[in-house]
Amino acid sequence: MALTRKNLTLDADSLRELAERRGASESAVVREVISDALFAEELVDLLQQLHEAGFALVGDGESEAEPLPDDQRGN
Repeated sequence: MALTRKNLTLDADSLRELAERRGASESAVVREVISDALFAEELVDLLQQLHEAGFALVGDGESEAEPLPDDQRGN
């Protein structure tokens, strides 16, 4: 990962608070938040693809994905 300096406008108080909560530097926190956001978007995309393919998570959240019956698919 190549690091580059950027001139960003941020809420300094919120950044400081988050850095304190995470026990990390402000720069590290910004990198972590960006990484977390990218991961979350990828996860949502993958879940959407599963849904479009006819799979849905059911049960208590620990169950494996099961295909929807034909009459419940979005086709």
